Amino acid sequence: MNILNATEARSKLYRLIDETAETHEPIVITGKKKCSLDFRRRLECYY
Repeated sequence: MNILNATEARSKLYRLIDETAETHEPIVITGKKKCSLDFRRRLECYY
């Protein structure tokens, strides 16, 4: 799973979209507050 800050994600946006479409791996984009996020746990809640 990729974890990027907003600036990095903005500069690589189209590449990230292509990579995600191919690999189906989640990407976490953090902001200034750097909230912790357990993506896999949240994803399990949806199923």
